[in-house]
Amino acid sequence: MAKGKYEYWLTDEGLLQIGGWARNGLTDEQIAHNMGICRDTLIQWKKKFPDISYSLKVNKEVADIQVENALFKKALGFRVVDIIYERVKNADTGEYELKPVKKTERYVPPDTTAQIFWLKNRKPDAWSDRKDVTLNGKVNAVAEMTDEELEKNNVKLVMVDSEADFTEDFLKKVNTEYQPEQVFLEYNGTWQMGTLMDMELPKYWMIVQQLATVDATTFDMYLANMRTMIMEQLFSADVVIFNRCDDSTDKGKYRRNVKALNRKAQLVYERADGTLDERPEELPFDITADEIEISDADYAIWYMDCQDNPKKYEGKKVSFLALVYNPDKLKKGIMVPGRFAMTCCVQDIQFVGFPCSYDGYKALEQRAWVTVTAKVNYKFHNIYRGKGPVLTAISVEPAEKPQNDVVTFS
Repeated sequence: MAKGKYEYWLTDEGLLQIGGWARNGLTDEQIAHNMGICRDTLIQWKKKFPDISYSLKVNKEVADIQVENALFKKALGFRVVDIIYERVKNADTGEYELKPVKKTERYVPPDTTAQIFWLKNRKPDAWSDRKDVTLNGKVNAVAEMTDEELEKNNVKLVMVDSEADFTEDFLKKVNTEYQPEQVFLEYNGTWQMGTLMDMELPKYWMIVQQLATVDATTFDMYLANMRTMIMEQLFSADVVIFNRCDDSTDKGKYRRNVKALNRKAQLVYERADGTLDERPEELPFDITADEIEISDADYAIWYMDCQDNPKKYEGKKVSFLALVYNPDKLKKGIMVPGRFAMTCCVQDIQFVGFPCSYDGYKALEQRAWVTVTAKVNYKFHNIYRGKGPVLTAISVEPAEKPQNDVVTFS
């Protein structure tokens, strides 16, 4: 880090940027990345420079209040104005812009899932159905264990009722009082993960593994109604366990939603009786066909599956509708046909596609719509700095822009 780099972040402009990132729900680690520093450096700056600490704290509180208000609003019902935008090319600048083409107003009725979520966490004594399960599989209300049972197992149970009480000082106090060899933390799902991830833990403490458990019977409802909140809990998990699975559980859909956000996560599917659900995941296209036709709705699904299981597509022929991405930095004869994909919200839309060898790449206009038929191979490419899916174009034909040019992983 260059000496004096902190000086920019103490200016009005720098503090405004930091505050904006905090209001958008970014963790300290993500904010540090945006600032071009490591998380430990940001922690030191927060202690050294009150303006930086204040900007982060105040704006994170604003974000918390906004989330609470949004959840409360969803629980009671509200009116909303829908505006449909279309990407059009500016004749003067040549850049693509979003312009409104249609506006409608509708009423969103109260959402029972939001009501239940609110009541379970605001009035847990009356509404919570939570039970703790020990590692031996027996249902056990840990919070209700006797002092003798806790002592017998050399377990110290410490309850934290409020997010405001869960602080660095609190953890240091726990460390001093109990001197634990291991700490198992069951985190409140309504608290921001950033609160924990941004903390300076007591000396010699380190996060070894993060587990996230998801009720497969309600995941779809939470995904539809509180997507941002639930996905934040899965963002940094090492293992995501979907429990209460049955034969109707769409394992492929759940995997795609998690993997689109968290590539490193290992997924486990567990049935209600505790056994593993080892059914193969179903795909919405025929992978055994001579030519695998990828529809608009299935592009992101195919992209994710091809990334996770590239050898499965080795030598296969695929066809799909795509945008042409033809950057100068790629070597000659290479383009990237792909699509803009949305993981969670509009802010996280990104272009996804595989490198493709094509002799006629020079004739293709940037962001032109084409239908690509190509052969898939699993081999080395500089984009991956290793092996990955690489396409060889068989044909590239002009195509019409689809009605919806953004795809999703669901």
